[in-house]
Amino acid sequence: MAEVVVKQEIDSTDVRSLLIAGLVDEAKALFSTRKDKVEAALKEWNVATHKIHDRPKKYVDSEEVPQAKIPLPYQRKIVQSAVAFLFGKPVKLIQQSEGTDKAFKLIDKLWTEMRMGTLNRKNARTLFSQTACAKLFVEYKDPDMEGSTQFNSVKCILLDKKNGNDLYYKKDMYGVMKCIARGYTSKIGDKVTEHFDAEFSDIIISCKKTDGFWQTDTATNLAKKIRYSYYEQEETEWDIVQAIIDRLEMLNSKRADNNDYTADAILVLTGDVESLPGKEETGKVVQLKGQGADAKYLSPAMGADNVKDERTTWEKYILYFTDTPDLTSDQLKSLGQDSGKALEMKFFPAILKAMEKLELFEEMIDREINILKAMIKNIIDVSPAMATELKNLKIGYEFGNPLPDNLKEYIEMLSEAVGGKPIMSRKTAVGLNPLVKDADAENKQMDDEELSTIED
Repeated sequence: MAEVVVKQEIDSTDVRSLLIAGLVDEAKALFSTRKDKVEAALKEWNVATHKIHDRPKKYVDSEEVPQAKIPLPYQRKIVQSAVAFLFGKPVKLIQQSEGTDKAFKLIDKLWTEMRMGTLNRKNARTLFSQTACAKLFVEYKDPDMEGSTQFNSVKCILLDKKNGNDLYYKKDMYGVMKCIARGYTSKIGDKVTEHFDAEFSDIIISCKKTDGFWQTDTATNLAKKIRYSYYEQEETEWDIVQAIIDRLEMLNSKRADNNDYTADAILVLTGDVESLPGKEETGKVVQLKGQGADAKYLSPAMGADNVKDERTTWEKYILYFTDTPDLTSDQLKSLGQDSGKALEMKFFPAILKAMEKLELFEEMIDREINILKAMIKNIIDVSPAMATELKNLKIGYEFGNPLPDNLKEYIEMLSEAVGGKPIMSRKTAVGLNPLVKDADAENKQMDDEELSTIED
């Protein structure tokens, strides 16, 4: 009896089945990606690829004339300011539930070990300059930590175009992430291998291209949750002023050209010249003879003031439209004279911009906390007690203001509110003293000294 072979049909609209079948290129076409936009953003971010480098060549009598091509790194200053006002101080996790101390302590410990304060700044810088990036949380076996399971820690990896990753994602009609993937290459010797790793809540599909064909490997997702937090914004931080930056680069470059060509004054001689000074002479004199002989310097009328005014205007517009503080030396001189509130008002546009960014970052921090909960529950500590605590655990967070705190004004206000009475115990004051390493020991020493004074 002949064997009947049943051929399983593949759903051409389902990325999961396409990837498992090794039809990776077909599956890629079904994902959303910002690959092209990210590459365009990086060209504006890197000064070596600014448009000013594409200035048309200029020729005089078939000879090329050298031209200045001066890129201005405004993009970096704009992003630097935006990152500082958002993550100038690390995000602080706050426990908002009772009976969940063990779970919160473990999450806070993992948060610290992953150096999330630093990663948040790097992530924001990448997002603002590339418009897309992701954090990948992976289970990790730390040999220095005690644990009853195979994995006892978590590592966080930042993925973006600069470190070789193209990001792809698939969402359902409600905007819920169903799958996220990254494409990258690896190199061993002269051999380059293309990879495409896709993650679902239940499985991880790893694909690699060997000899022109895709091979796939499927593994269980131990976390039972997609371990990526994907960040995306529509445009770069400087997109609204990119045309102004291009104009400024051209103005500065042309100005440099004019300086090269005509900045040195030209001596114009009229009539008979009797003698010219040598290069080494001091007190140089030009001797002329004959009626009408004259010598004068030719200085070009270049409309320098108009160029300067236009350049100043554009520079102000760049800072204004991107809510970037003016940190030139003239502006910094006045900051030390301002009170805390006045200082905050000067930087208020930048603070408002950071507050607007919280719409995305608060949502993503919530997701990252939920990822850590899932990894603890399903991988690190699978006990029922921990599962209960994680379910009941509620975590808030606090974003810090990078501006210096003006505690003097605040304390004076509190003191006035209670009629000048003390508003803080000595024990609390000693504990807040940055010069004191052991507050309890210091308080005891002070008590002993006071007692000794009374006895004397």
